Amino acid sequence: MVLSKYKLSSLKMYLFFVFWIFYFNILPPSFVSEFKNDYAYLLSVTTLLFFTIGYGFGIIKKNPKVYLKINTLNVYKFYYLYIVTLILSISLGHMAIPLLAFISGHLIIKLLESSQKITAMIVMFLSSIILFNNFTRMFLLMMFLYIFIYFYIKSKKIYLLQILLLAFGSFSLLVTMLFNRVYHEIDFVKIFDYLKNIEPAELIKLIDNYFVYEAYLKTIEYFPKMHDYLYGNTIIRVLFFWIPREVWENKPEGLTSYVARLFFGTSRSAEYSTGMTITGEFYINFGVMGVVIFSLLLGYISAYMVKRLLITNKEYVQIISLMFIVYFPHIARGGSSTTIIMIILYSIIFVLFFKTDYFYKKIVWYKK
Repeated sequence: MVLSKYKLSSLKMYLFFVFWIFYFNILPPSFVSEFKNDYAYLLSVTTLLFFTIGYGFGIIKKNPKVYLKINTLNVYKFYYLYIVTLILSISLGHMAIPLLAFISGHLIIKLLESSQKITAMIVMFLSSIILFNNFTRMFLLMMFLYIFIYFYIKSKKIYLLQILLLAFGSFSLLVTMLFNRVYHEIDFVKIFDYLKNIEPAELIKLIDNYFVYEAYLKTIEYFPKMHDYLYGNTIIRVLFFWIPREVWENKPEGLTSYVARLFFGTSRSAEYSTGMTITGEFYINFGVMGVVIFSLLLGYISAYMVKRLLITNKEYVQIISLMFIVYFPHIARGGSSTTIIMIILYSIIFVLFFKTDYFYKKIVWYKK
């Protein structure tokens, strides 16, 4: 059976989403004996199952025309936005890094599709050099993932090599970042020597999902036996993110801060990761029914964002859709409230930019 371009691309993105749900929610207990907990494992599988059902409902459409081509006109306004964002990133730090990653990635795609490969390489190199600090790895990870997903979803077949490269690249970046956090240096010889003789269980402990799953198991044990469910207390933070904590001292805190304080005694722990899987986030708020309902909803939303990416010719919609996809690993890790805040903020910026001509019409080299 030959799949339409729409269904094929939707299936490819489903594999991407499932990879991250599996990585954080199901993989750890397969290798670490101390993580054997049938109830927790069943909840994780439930998340994957209902995500799949929701995704299936979300992509149902009779083979619409797939546009998926970034508009290469008006590339100069992107240069302007890129320069402004670059200055913001230098002054504001990590809050503006994702924004720069999305703008850089989109600009590079525009340049590549208009055969300006040298200029695209200069943009990539310039961004990396200027941001040569603690945020460079986060910037590169998000930018490369943005570019990779765009070209991955456009290819006409599901290439196993693409999936393997994505998995290997993501894993390599995770290990490198962890070594830098522990040893305060990046020595690839040490990393290779360490990984050469490592056991699978130790490997799981090395990478990020070990501590995430540990927090998830603590959540299963703690709620609701010793504490009532949060009933959206951490998710509702999205509605009030714009209110400074100085004004509202008891404003609901994010899930990552709450879990770190509850289980590890600090909101800024260098030793423990404070995510607790997307299953844990749904469970801590609404229990088993929360896992079922919100997994279904997450699957539907993911499919909707993929659909908008595939069938629209509006650049700001493409950017917002790709932004959601790039942030999905963080959602699967268990930090959806923070992620939604970032997506809302950047979406507002993109919509204002594309809907307002004032900013770039003042530039003398503006072209229609």
